[in-house]
Amino acid sequence: MILQGTDDPLVPFGGGNIAARSALNRGRIISTDAVIHQWLKRNGSQLQPVIKDLPDTDKHDGCRVQSFSYAVGKAGTEVVLYRMNGGGHTWPGAPAILPRWLVGNTCHDISGTQVIWDFFKAHPKP
Repeated sequence: MILQGTDDPLVPFGGGNIAARSALNRGRIISTDAVIHQWLKRNGSQLQPVIKDLPDTDKHDGCRVQSFSYAVGKAGTEVVLYRMNGGGHTWPGAPAILPRWLVGNTCHDISGTQVIWDFFKAHPKP
């Protein structure tokens, strides 16, 4: 499971330099889509996701959430992405702790804690 904001200024959705606004060299990462495809290959999951546009419960947070669910992997595995369009480097559903200029928008359309809990309840360790 991945929860990722498309406007994350610290860990860019499309890959590239980590903390791009910082003068520190924190390395580079691959794109979120590339990470998803690596997990799909490893798990033998379907390549076409079920995509859902989740309700916009907070019209003022600057975010819209889509879930991408890739099922039917080995031993019942599933790859899930919650893409927070317009979201930053924050915990979904939590109060903003750091300034928006530094970390981007906090999405309030989902609870990060709840979707992670639901995922692990649905996929218990054998």
